[in-house]
Amino acid sequence: MESVDLQEVLAVLCNAVNLKIAEEKWWPRINQMISWCLLTLSNTGRLLEMGTGEGKSCVIAMFAVLRVFRGEKVDVVSSSCVLCQRDAAEWSNFYKYFGITVDTNTNKTDDSSRKKCYQKDIIYGTIEAFAADHLRQIFEMKDVRPDRSYQCIIIDEVDSLLLDQGVQLTYLSSPMVSMDHLNTILAMIWGHVQQYGFLSSGHQTFVQGPPASFFKAIFDSINTEETEIDDPLDILRIAEETNTVPHGFTEDLHKDEKEDILKKLKIVSQDDVVQFFEEMEDYVPYGFTIYTLNSEGLLCLRKLSPYNTNQIPDLKFLVLDEGLCCPLYDSEEVLIKPITDLISEKIQYTPCTNSTDKISIPGFLRNLIENKMSLWVENAFLAQQLREGQDYVVQNGNICPVDFRFTGIIELNKKWGDGLQQFVEIKHQIKLSTISAVTNYISNISFFQKYHGKIYGTTGTLGSEKDILFLQDLYPSLSACRIPTFNKKKLYEIKGTLKTTSIDWKSEIKQVVLSQISSNSYREGRAALVICETINKAKEIYEELKSSIPGEIILYCRSDTESLSKIEKELVPGDVIVATNLAGRGTDIKVSKQVNKNGGLFVILSFLSENTRVELQAFGRTARKGKAGSAQIIMCTDHLQQDFRSATSLEEAKSTRDKLAAEKISCMMNDVAEMNLREEMFSEYCETLHDIYKKTDGDDRKVIVAIMNEYWGIWLQIKSEDIEQRKKIELQQSLKKDLSAARQQSSSQTSPCSSIYHYINFGNIFLDDKKWENGARLFEKAMNQDESWAAIAFYSHAYCTIKLSKGDYLTKAKEDLQKALESLKYLSEECMVCLQLIKMVTVDTGKSDPSSLEKQLTTKCNMYRYFEKNITEAIQKLDEIKERGRDAIAKKSPVFSLVSDAAEDLQLEADNLYSRGLKYVFAVEEKPRFCWEGLLVFLLGVLQIIAGALLTVFTVGDAIGEALTLSSKFFSNLEKELNTFNKGKTSEKVMRNELTFSETDMLNKFKQDLAETLSTLLADALVEVFYQKFFSHLVSRTQNEAHDAIKRHVRSGLKSERTEEKLKAGQHNSYIANMPVDPNAKLAANAGRLSRSHAEKIKDNKTAGTLLDIRVLSEATGTRVVILTENKHGELTKMQEVSPSTKSASETVTLIYRPKSTQNPNGHYDAFINNKTVSIDRKEKGSLFHALARGMKPKANEVEIASEANRLRSVEAKTLLKQPGQWESFLKHKELTETIRGGDWYMLEAGRPERIIKENKTLLQKLTGKIEQYKGYCQKTAIPTVEKNVNADQQPPNRSIVEANKLNQNSKLAVAMLQVRKYLPASDTSKISGVEKHEGLKRPTDHNLKDVIDDVSSPEPKALRSCLATMISKDDVVGTFKLMTFGAMFRCQLINTKNVQNKMKSKTRIAMFEKNFQQLSTQMVEKWYNLLQGKGVMTNDHLTTITQWINNQGYKDQNEPHRKQVSSILS
Repeated sequence: MESVDLQEVLAVLCNAVNLKIAEEKWWPRINQMISWCLLTLSNTGRLLEMGTGEGKSCVIAMFAVLRVFRGEKVDVVSSSCVLCQRDAAEWSNFYKYFGITVDTNTNKTDDSSRKKCYQKDIIYGTIEAFAADHLRQIFEMKDVRPDRSYQCIIIDEVDSLLLDQGVQLTYLSSPMVSMDHLNTILAMIWGHVQQYGFLSSGHQTFVQGPPASFFKAIFDSINTEETEIDDPLDILRIAEETNTVPHGFTEDLHKDEKEDILKKLKIVSQDDVVQFFEEMEDYVPYGFTIYTLNSEGLLCLRKLSPYNTNQIPDLKFLVLDEGLCCPLYDSEEVLIKPITDLISEKIQYTPCTNSTDKISIPGFLRNLIENKMSLWVENAFLAQQLREGQDYVVQNGNICPVDFRFTGIIELNKKWGDGLQQFVEIKHQIKLSTISAVTNYISNISFFQKYHGKIYGTTGTLGSEKDILFLQDLYPSLSACRIPTFNKKKLYEIKGTLKTTSIDWKSEIKQVVLSQISSNSYREGRAALVICETINKAKEIYEELKSSIPGEIILYCRSDTESLSKIEKELVPGDVIVATNLAGRGTDIKVSKQVNKNGGLFVILSFLSENTRVELQAFGRTARKGKAGSAQIIMCTDHLQQDFRSATSLEEAKSTRDKLAAEKISCMMNDVAEMNLREEMFSEYCETLHDIYKKTDGDDRKVIVAIMNEYWGIWLQIKSEDIEQRKKIELQQSLKKDLSAARQQSSSQTSPCSSIYHYINFGNIFLDDKKWENGARLFEKAMNQDESWAAIAFYSHAYCTIKLSKGDYLTKAKEDLQKALESLKYLSEECMVCLQLIKMVTVDTGKSDPSSLEKQLTTKCNMYRYFEKNITEAIQKLDEIKERGRDAIAKKSPVFSLVSDAAEDLQLEADNLYSRGLKYVFAVEEKPRFCWEGLLVFLLGVLQIIAGALLTVFTVGDAIGEALTLSSKFFSNLEKELNTFNKGKTSEKVMRNELTFSETDMLNKFKQDLAETLSTLLADALVEVFYQKFFSHLVSRTQNEAHDAIKRHVRSGLKSERTEEKLKAGQHNSYIANMPVDPNAKLAANAGRLSRSHAEKIKDNKTAGTLLDIRVLSEATGTRVVILTENKHGELTKMQEVSPSTKSASETVTLIYRPKSTQNPNGHYDAFINNKTVSIDRKEKGSLFHALARGMKPKANEVEIASEANRLRSVEAKTLLKQPGQWESFLKHKELTETIRGGDWYMLEAGRPERIIKENKTLLQKLTGKIEQYKGYCQKTAIPTVEKNVNADQQPPNRSIVEANKLNQNSKLAVAMLQVRKYLPASDTSKISGVEKHEGLKRPTDHNLKDVIDDVSSPEPKALRSCLATMISKDDVVGTFKLMTFGAMFRCQLINTKNVQNKMKSKTRIAMFEKNFQQLSTQMVEKWYNLLQGKGVMTNDHLTTITQWINNQGYKDQNEPHRKQVSSILS
């Protein structure tokens, strides 16, 4: 590009910055333009050092646009996900101005979103995200960045990524099921290592051994071969001779128990034991250095060894009270081999002769264990030294490492390897993850080299000359340049302070902060930033300062968006931020003009940073853009690493640090050489892997790739020592040979590392293809390989044996299952041993509840018991079938069906069994055979039917016609509905074997219920016709009784079972819950009516939620929603599960659905959290949204839940409006569902509306209308449920409201009630004629029961309606509702009715009525209160007064004025 063109491009870019970013307030500065030009004119990569606050983000954005203009895809790498997401959002309008697309790769959770992301022009992200996506492409062969080559990379904070993290490896986790067997070994290692501790003497740290009696500790530490000491008691006798213990002490110990020995040792003082060590030097060829503990818990030297020669060993001991002491070791390295040997002796590798004193481990893991054991022991000691809040945090039950030395970032997606992660998990007693083998990796250096030198970067601290030379050695084409600042730097560094104790250090920081943020004689107060080394130190300083700070104090130590928002506010004088290194790089701390006027932000660095660059980054938070600022280092020697402890001044400590930093750069070259060797071997393996992908497919490919990955991961670990020694030629030759052999073995269905799990996976391929013989052959290989762990192989082989049904297959299958039980004992014992080891090393915290780790292992043991029960039942069934001489069949179901769907922990363990190869479990049943007895019974039945038919023809000939007419109508209607269903159903088919056990069971029950319902209805109808005709000819006297009985059966059958309609409704519901969402669905220009309509409705808080709303929110939020409901036994069962189809579910929410009833006319939802029901306020129509909100935020308060529920409504509305094409078909199905179901789907019988009763009567009339004797009877009204006596729709009567309006046209209450009843528009209060004709739902009464009606009918005479109208016309709200309450009561409750005393039916109905009257009356008042909201007639005080009156049962007060008024009217 010519220079003239560059000038034009630069002008355009600067103008765009001015318009879109600066809002015409500023332009890019000259130093930013120069930086852009230097990057632009370099074709081989360039690094720029720009001062902090000089606008690096602007230069990066302008340069990225230029590279896109040149036709390149640009990757912008930042040091943290928070910073890259911030920059991408901040500069999005700038990119949009040029039509350039931009995205971030750090928030993508599935491959489709990753692929879409990498199609953009510019991608912001972290090196971990870029490297991980690269591995997904080349290793996992996922289509995430197929068309995006490595053209140009821009690195923000380049020194952090190229120097501090240059040798960092990124890898994708590869958990291997066989690694679960290592958990027991890890628990054993931890059990030994945790007996040791670490103690400091101030200048040296020792490893402290477990305490023992002084004579035992000495005996265990010395070599007794060259002495006359053969037993610990020999040392005790020497103690007697030296008067350390009384004479006869040794003899007494022979007779005592261990507890008594410890009691007697209490008489031995600490000084006596110290003196005894000095005496012992005359008896053994050793010198002893002795320590005791001071009051601060530090080692205090009491005695030095008298020898200064290496020929006489120096043993160190810590002497405690009561005759106890501990050995001290200079380093844990001397303990690694002894512990490794000790544990190795306790392991036996199967197959072998079982020894009960040893722990069994599969033999194919032997090489791995023997090569890695010492490293695991070393990492166990390291886990002891790692500190929570410094090296890691425990977050959401996970261990998350912290990069506290450089960036302070909590690395949520990082896990330590080689057992370190698992040891820290055991340390904190949280769920144990499976140790993973590294099968794929790429270093930062290797990833950057993929851009072929086109590496561009900026930073505020490029480093020393040695740092730059190191980078140029790695990337020869790179050049570096330092850009002068636009304004002179006005940073004043105050001389640092070195304190000797933590107390003095905290006190000094507090004093300096308060002096800087407070006003003095020459300036006003400032703001301060205190940067601490770790999260723990930051919290200490925060607690020290928070009570003394006049302004706001902010703690910033978490790398998330919420924490970042805390420091985005502008600091004013008196404000303080206490932070980790998170605030030390890339963070722009905003301060007010007043703070800048008073001297700017004051920064305290409270520790000695890892290098000068980290220190300068911290100081770069102040004095930015030419503003003033000052900084100071205040550190403590107690916090320094061992190498710095001897420093007496800050300058000396800095000098030592810089020397170590230079040495680290030199050591990095050795690390680079090792990484390059690893990269070459990984490339070799990837070539083999790609060839496998080309030549295999389907399940074969999946299994072979998994086996090869496991083999490769184990190979790397076994060869780790050779890799560290960089034996390149030997390793390359070995790798090529081993990979070739492994691939050949895998292709021939042989395990390259003799793992039984490989054979099981091969066998499962044939199991899915129903090739039983091939599957059985491979399961046999696993059984022969190592029967100790082959429980799954034996079990699956038994299944194949039953399927083949050859020879004495029942005996063979039983033998396999019995061996499966024996093998399962190994798995159970392994789990139990691990659990016992964990309990033994658990520190007693005083908590009675088991830890999550103990729960995990207990659940695993329980899962094995479920599997054992399944096997035992199969064996019993085989015995029963064999005794009867019958054949057997095996019916399989997924392994997850062993346990309840609601038991999530057990489901996780079922998934673990699945990954081990147990895909299915089976149940043994007797094979059905042709039943001759049944045939005989059937033929007799046919003859009986024929005889009955002939009798009917001769007696009542027209009965056949009636039956044929009825059956014709029934079957033609059934055929019509089935044809409609077949036309409307989706093409997607679900195979029966794909269903879960619970789904299969539910389907079988539904089919059975459907068959019973259809047969009952048809049979009852035919019997009714037959009996009608038969009795009309034969038995007229018993006609009525027979007809009554038949009538009850018919009506009970027709009352609630609407089979065909419910079947169609269920299909529509299944469509809504399970049909995948098409993200590319589009609509015609005028379509989308239903989506828009529903979006508007759902915004209203009064709109109840449905399954459709759950589905939309599931897709929008990435949430899996499990819906439970109560069965007839009151147990919670899974009713529905809704999962997003366009993305992976990020969380799971469980709800409980309460069916529709009088109390819940719209149904009701509660949340189900931690196996407990969390009730949602039943007054809420939006209980679904509140329940979802509670499930997503279980710890939120009610206000936050209400806010979250409204937010979910808004999210759903936006989703429907944004993508109507995706949801229109779902809404159509919802509309059809509501049309079919009406109001009775999932509704309790007591809450069914009167409409359904009328429909059933109409249907009954159709079936029986031709029978004259039934016409009168069928017109009778059914006895209603008492619960319907009180209803807000019935009180007050419409006539009373109309009359009130006529009495007083200015009555606000009358007008509001008319508007609520929808007989009067809100804008028109005059049109009320004819309203009295439209009465609300009348409360049903028992007009046919004359002996009861007079007692329990409702008191609604004209006088009472007039009285109520008068009260409404006066706008007397309280009086109106009291009269409405009395109007809903029975007459006998208001006046003294003598007849009711002798009528049991009346008394029973009244008792039922009174039981619910108070609750239903309150509901009536509350419903009217909600309906009258916003109309200015009913206040909250009115509601409170009336509700209290009802709750206090004021309606029973005989002296209540309104009651007297009603009673007088009725009398």
